[in-house]
Amino acid sequence: MISGREQTSSLFPQAPEDQYNNCLTAEFKSEILSLSNIEHLDLVRAYEYIKPSDKRIIIMKFVSNGTLREHLDGTQGDGFELVVRLDITIDIAHTITYLHTYTDPSIIHRDIKASNIQLIDKLRAQLSKFGPARSHVYSFRVLLVELVTRKCPLEPNKGVKERFTTRWVMQKLKEGNPMIAMDLKR
Repeated sequence: MISGREQTSSLFPQAPEDQYNNCLTAEFKSEILSLSNIEHLDLVRAYEYIKPSDKRIIIMKFVSNGTLREHLDGTQGDGFELVVRLDITIDIAHTITYLHTYTDPSIIHRDIKASNIQLIDKLRAQLSKFGPARSHVYSFRVLLVELVTRKCPLEPNKGVKERFTTRWVMQKLKEGNPMIAMDLKR
């Protein structure tokens, strides 16, 4: 609790101080400033940025229903029917469109994945945790596979042919068996 409001934070480890890192810090501050000024129904609100010692902390709105990944795995809630998962996909697509088209300058999320999507009331999806990772186009494709299959992008306990979920789904499509890859039930 900060100032009587429920909030959560995300930690971003920081490398030792140098000229390159100082540029990253300035870019990080600029990104947080931009995000703190954006209000969108499908975007978790960032309030501020603090830097105690060697950590960067973003103070964000608290979202109580957990992440999409927790729901897909069944660790929170009892799973979703396919139609609910498709509604979540639409929420995220609208958010990405908003960030690309209606913010100035345009914002690229760079780390779209099920664990960075928070679920609010009525299972609306909100995008959170901006960070330097994969490209947004690739990330959104992987998210679509996660939503349709309810599997993690990497399944280390599966056999070699099923370990990388996107490759496995593509193979099922090539074989003419797309329904095998889809999880249509809860």
